[in-house]
Amino acid sequence: PAVETVFLLPQAELQCISSTLVREISQLGGDVSQMVNANVGANLKPAPLQA
Repeated sequence: PAVETVFLLPQAELQCISSTLVREISQLGGDVSQMVNANVGANLKPAPLQA
């Protein structure tokens, strides 16, 4: 069976952004609105405070 592969390249200014980076910035209370769309940003939650 044949396998089709699709490789999507991100915009040059977004190539260095990873999901791990976005999660870490969000968990530390940073602004990720320039890195993700509004729906994703609204669903990111900051990490709970640890005593």
